[in-house]
Amino acid sequence: MTGALDILADIRRCGGNVSLVAPDRLRVSAPSDLLPEFAARVRAVKPDLLLALAKTDDAKPAKGWDAMDWKAYYEERAAIRQYDGELPRLQAEELAWRDMIKMMQGGSSIGWPPALVKLGITPPSAPLV
Repeated sequence: MTGALDILADIRRCGGNVSLVAPDRLRVSAPSDLLPEFAARVRAVKPDLLLALAKTDDAKPAKGWDAMDWKAYYEERAAIRQYDGELPRLQAEELAWRDMIKMMQGGSSIGWPPALVKLGITPPSAPLV
């Protein structure tokens, strides 16, 4: 874990940051000339960084996300399920929707977020169970 904390300190010293955006996702920000190097270093110690960041008080998945972040998360999850999981598109979208709901509300069911409707993302037609 020390290597992960060292990398985190290096990134922050250079004006960047690594933040937890989901239980298994990190967001790396850094000066553009250093971003590829830092991204590679973060990938190498990602499990340790996830653990370290999850233990901090302010580590809340999706903290500060806007509608575009949710759209990207939904589309990424749907694509992974459709192409890597070889699921039909409708089923992949439904599962992505469930993933997004879990991220938004810690597993509780809510209505379709108005911010996503404004972006043209409508709920999947299949019923959620």
